[in-house]
Amino acid sequence: MTDPELSQSFVQSSAIAPGRAIWELAPPQASPSTAVIFLDAEIYLQSVNVVECIRQLSLDSTLPNFTTFFVSNHGQAARSVDFVCNPEYAAFLTQDLIPDILQRHESIDPQQLILVGLSLSGLAALHASLLYPDWFQATICQSPSMWWKNEAFLERITPATKRHGKYWISVGDQETEEDVDHSSANLHQQTSQLDSCRRTADKMKEFGYRVRFEIFSGGHDGPSWSEDLLRALPWALSQPE
Repeated sequence: MTDPELSQSFVQSSAIAPGRAIWELAPPQASPSTAVIFLDAEIYLQSVNVVECIRQLSLDSTLPNFTTFFVSNHGQAARSVDFVCNPEYAAFLTQDLIPDILQRHESIDPQQLILVGLSLSGLAALHASLLYPDWFQATICQSPSMWWKNEAFLERITPATKRHGKYWISVGDQETEEDVDHSSANLHQQTSQLDSCRRTADKMKEFGYRVRFEIFSGGHDGPSWSEDLLRALPWALSQPE
């Protein structure tokens, strides 16, 4: 978190009191039209090399001018509450965080917001974007923990409407472990990440969602997600399909 181009602030919230710390990476150009919101800031900034990915993509003149925000996960205990389809966390994103972002940059189009998460925060990103479809033009879910509660999220998927954006769901070809205890999060994973993500993508497609399902070469780790981002972000920033 020591990059000189990262500025830290705090977004107050009654939904998940007291709120969450956020970091913004200075946009390469003034007056950005798009905001990319990363959950799990600590993982993205420390393990995924996301700043270098963004700097590399900012050189692409075909992409819209965008700025990036990183939302603190507030520690493992909070991750295990916020990111498991918690409606209060989704309310924080849409009722506290996004208004704060739009106030900071009046040039940002409220219809051009992209939400990004990985692992448990990938589940949270998908949950929030389905719950509040008006807010997100695209959602990137990297290795989302769709195994949560024996794939309970599948029952939350309802038919898509014109209000829903597009969805990138990716997972590694090495994410095949089953019957795993995640003791730090007090969660048990019965099915593999790969299979549960595939079933989620298939059901969303069946229900009319615009889904790009990608299986990348790698596992549940920062370098794999970094490589995946270099494909996912340009796709998300492009015009709706």
